[in-house]
Amino acid sequence: MALVRMISRRPIQIAAGFILSNLFGLGVFKGFQLSISWTTPPGMVLFTSLFIVAPFGMGLITAWFWRHLKLRWTILYPMLLLNSMIAMLWAFAIAREGYICILIISPLLLVLLISGHQFGAFIFGKNSGRLNVSVLAILVAAVWCDSLQNHSFQRSVSDEITINAPSAVVWEHVV
Repeated sequence: MALVRMISRRPIQIAAGFILSNLFGLGVFKGFQLSISWTTPPGMVLFTSLFIVAPFGMGLITAWFWRHLKLRWTILYPMLLLNSMIAMLWAFAIAREGYICILIISPLLLVLLISGHQFGAFIFGKNSGRLNVSVLAILVAAVWCDSLQNHSFQRSVSDEITINAPSAVVWEHVV
């Protein structure tokens, strides 16, 4: 009977890991965006802590929901890869990140997601009877405190080039 209950809970635990970890990541991202809009002019400024905390926390959440599944790495790595792809999809669709930015950050996202999962498997494996929510609270507090700090970021990048030629000659080479 216990085997039947464990088998029937498996898809629910897998889905909960995917859904709730991505809701956490999106919540941290959008909450940070809302928090920063109170203190700075319009425009999204992303801090390093956001890129570390969100995927690491997502990995912690997957570790909590998948802790009893006893997944092998041949199954777990593709599942974490899929989770990071889901995160990249909502970053593109909801957070309106550019695809080049997502492509650049994707290896870091995957490494932090796996690191968060490994750390979560370590802390939840010792005492699996309780949820160590203090870890997630500390991560969220770190992002929130970082968003309230004064940072001197520039929002645009520009460059100048001087061409010593008439404009008629230059326009022939402009694609």
